Amino acid sequence: MTTSVNGPRTGPVKIGGDAPDLTACDREPIHIPGAIQPHGAMLAMDAGGVIRAASGRTLEFFGSEPEALLDRQLNEIFEDPFAGVSGFAGQVQAGGHDLDLTRHPSGDLDLLEFEPRESAPLSGLALLQALETVTQSLDQADSVEDLCDRAAGAFRRLTGFDRAMVYRFLDDGAGRVLGESRRADLPSFMNHHFPASDIPRQARALYLRNLIRVIPDAAYTPSPILARGIEPTAIDLSDSVLRSVSPVHLEYLRNMGVAASASVSIVVDGQLWGLAALHNMEPRRMPHETRAVCRVLAGVLARRLKHFADLAEQGERGRLEAVRAAVVADLAREGGDPERLADQLIDLMDAAAADGVALSLPDRVVTLGSTPPAGAIPSLRDWSLGEARDGVFASASVSSLFPPAADYDQAAAGLLAIDLGAACDGAAAVLWFRAEQVQEVRWAGDPHKAAPADPEARLNPRTSFEEWKQTVRGQSRPWNNVHLEAARRLRAEIIELDRRRRLSHTAETLTAAVADRDQQLEQKDFLLKEVNHRIQNNLQLVASFLSLQRRETTDPQTREHLDDAMRRMRAVGLVHRRLYASRMVEAVEMDRYLTELVEELIGSLGPEWRDLLSLEAESTEVPTDRAVAIGLVLTELVINVAKYAYEGRPGPVQVGFGRADGELVLTVADQGRGRSPGAVPAKGGGFGTRMMMALVAQLGGSLSYADNNPGARAVLTAPV
Repeated sequence: MTTSVNGPRTGPVKIGGDAPDLTACDREPIHIPGAIQPHGAMLAMDAGGVIRAASGRTLEFFGSEPEALLDRQLNEIFEDPFAGVSGFAGQVQAGGHDLDLTRHPSGDLDLLEFEPRESAPLSGLALLQALETVTQSLDQADSVEDLCDRAAGAFRRLTGFDRAMVYRFLDDGAGRVLGESRRADLPSFMNHHFPASDIPRQARALYLRNLIRVIPDAAYTPSPILARGIEPTAIDLSDSVLRSVSPVHLEYLRNMGVAASASVSIVVDGQLWGLAALHNMEPRRMPHETRAVCRVLAGVLARRLKHFADLAEQGERGRLEAVRAAVVADLAREGGDPERLADQLIDLMDAAAADGVALSLPDRVVTLGSTPPAGAIPSLRDWSLGEARDGVFASASVSSLFPPAADYDQAAAGLLAIDLGAACDGAAAVLWFRAEQVQEVRWAGDPHKAAPADPEARLNPRTSFEEWKQTVRGQSRPWNNVHLEAARRLRAEIIELDRRRRLSHTAETLTAAVADRDQQLEQKDFLLKEVNHRIQNNLQLVASFLSLQRRETTDPQTREHLDDAMRRMRAVGLVHRRLYASRMVEAVEMDRYLTELVEELIGSLGPEWRDLLSLEAESTEVPTDRAVAIGLVLTELVINVAKYAYEGRPGPVQVGFGRADGELVLTVADQGRGRSPGAVPAKGGGFGTRMMMALVAQLGGSLSYADNNPGARAVLTAPV
């Protein structure tokens, strides 16, 4: 049967009507069927060796029906030679049968599975020779198709099955046969597609966990599990070799005319790449050593597949990297302006192996090659960038996501876009296009099953596998991870070049501004030097006058007032010198300022105070006017400590300064005679006290005292 379908398609297409709901298959709990295949036997024992569940041919093998084995100790049937073994445990004899034994955990139970052998096991030498022959054959493959064809032949020779297929999962979940070896009278499925619903999601999860699954007779009647103290359907058979498979799958096999099957998982980089599917037209068993060889063969095949994929990826990555580097280098020589990309459209087209490219800027569109009309580009740009992740969008079937693009399928079915808005003043992008690639897909039967009326009803498998052809339109060659990585890197480098261009322009502007500012600063420095010279002269004149007055007076109280005044003048002069020494006149570095101020206070109080007056100050900047006020308050507090706490004698004084909870905090602590906690200087008082309280008010702060045990601690807090 053949059909032709127009319009965008991303996978198995829908031919009229609504698509069937295939989720019933996906919801089937195939890992807990509560039954096994009847050609073997299963015993499940608890940690104490007591049999809690049984099924299958136990009467033939162990002389008792499954129900009669429940609650018995395993060692009542035979000595347990399997302790500590997980996986294939070897061959045993029971009831006159040679049995293959597999043991593995299932929750709190240990499952023992027994399968009868029909022939003597192959020798180790024979297995090694078979593997060596197979490996050499696979190593000689020169393409993925050749590799899969050789692998199919190897699986068939090793197992003796009538047909072996290497089946790859596609991005949409469907599968395609890439390699086949079959009996001459059987129909071929080579290059045929199978819909995703043929192998539901939970089955694929089990294929990753249990790498081989064998059905010796697709016409079997499941053997139910009998259990004591546990529901049979609660026993997890995910790792079981005898697990009963879905009735839907058994019917599927029978519809194909298959009497026995086996599936071997092909896992590449931890992902289920595909399966080796084996079919036989008559019932057929597969001994454990053959399964082991098949697993090894699947591993060799997976490594070779990865090798081919890596070679292809490295070649494509190297080519794209060379083109990307050339584009970036040319753009850098042109100054990094993204608009200059318009001169590099040929290289841009090669950078993503595209059939056409468009540079869409806020004010114009430039195109080359196979693209939609220029007038349609902005709407495609805005839509695709709205769908983008990390600034990159890619689709091999744009019109399936954005119907207005269907008019351009022939020229641009596929789209890869990068957002350059960060490098342009407005919406901007580079858009690569790939032309439509019309495909004729050959399906193994009509892929569309009729959906049941009841969504919870059992979904019957399809019954026809006659070749069914389909023409798929609206799709381009797919974009792979190498293309996406190259696009992301190109985008990042274009944006970075533009950032550097803008920074360079900003730097030039700033350089001119700095030059102008430096000229202004030179003029300011000249004026400051003149002002500083005059202020220092005036301060020196006043200081000399105060010093002269101190020498001439004999009144102790007058001398004390003059000393205080000289200390205050030193604090003011020190702030002025600190401002002049700094290029930032708006603020004062308080740790350096207070350090110098304390040194000045020690000099005025006398050398005996040097080891007693200490300072801990955070490195913080404070506005100049507030620094002056804080310095004067500190001077007054130290003077008061010397006068009243120690009555003129030297004593320990600790000064601290920093920030706390968004406020400036100055502390002056002594170990003298102390004062009442919480006390503040009385209103009125001497000149120093009145001046200090005026400074505190100017700062918008508060001054309090606390007990220092011994002595007192003055605390000034003020907003920053």
